[in-house]
Amino acid sequence: VTGVQTCALPISGTTCKYQVLAVNAVGAGAASAPAGATGATVPSAPTAVVAQPGSTSGAVDLSWQAPASNGGQSVTQYVVQRSVSGTFSTVATPSASTFTITDTGCGASTSCTYRVAAVSVVGQGAWSASVSAVGADVPRPVATLSAATGSGEVGAVSLGWSTAVVTDGHAVLSYVISRSIGGTWSVLTTVPDTQTT
Repeated sequence: VTGVQTCALPISGTTCKYQVLAVNAVGAGAASAPAGATGATVPSAPTAVVAQPGSTSGAVDLSWQAPASNGGQSVTQYVVQRSVSGTFSTVATPSASTFTITDTGCGASTSCTYRVAAVSVVGQGAWSASVSAVGADVPRPVATLSAATGSGEVGAVSLGWSTAVVTDGHAVLSYVISRSIGGTWSVLTTVPDTQTT
């Protein structure tokens, strides 16, 4: 015979002891030996939440670890929320075995704040500490480009440019140089990010 008994509501997480005795027409028998257990509670907050720019425009990659305590019941899912202007809204409800998501809706060069909570059959636990990241974006246009007549070779032109500005933390990998003759642009060459001439 089994049964579910409430332990010290509304205070979950309290250790309670129980004993059972049988009753018949003659009366009650001796009580069993006591048994104790802790009342179930909601999970604690997920830990080690990290947000960083994703690999596609407007995306943010988010990761976290399981809560230190599941409250006595298995975590069934997580709730991930995002805030852009101070109001949080749910963007994903991944399963208990998922600890990473990519949010493609943050927006390019937009700062987004995230929080994560664990859920069990008891209910939703506390929110994690909030973390922020900027949605992935392409580099800003090169601000300063100069062209001058070159030397040492017929038809040479010397180019120089300023380092491109990035807003999402992704480093510049290379520069693509295009040339137009008569209004038609074509790619001339690609140079590494360390080269600006």
